Amino acid sequence: MATLVAWRTERVLPTPSVGMAVLWGLRFLA
Repeated sequence: MATLVAWRTERVLPTPSVGMAVLWGLRFLA
């Protein structure tokens, strides 16, 4: 689930760094 969200975030956001930040945020929240 988190992987799919991160993958979509990577495609939507222009910068991968932001996507990684969101991914870490989801990991802490999950």
